Amino acid sequence: MLCIIANSVLLASKDYREVYDISHKSEWNELLEIFDSIFSAIFVFECAFKVVVMGFVKHRNAYLK
Repeated sequence: MLCIIANSVLLASKDYREVYDISHKSEWNELLEIFDSIFSAIFVFECAFKVVVMGFVKHRNAYLK
């Protein structure tokens, strides 16, 4: 849950000035892209771990059931 909350806060903190002002380059947005990749890797690992532990389809408590 902490990763989900942290990711949500970081997503909400995007700097939109560079959308409206092309000459403005936000270092914060570049850092957010790195954090986005890290959180994506964490979430993919969590999903894969759950699939391995719980089974995918055939088990009684399978991930997709």
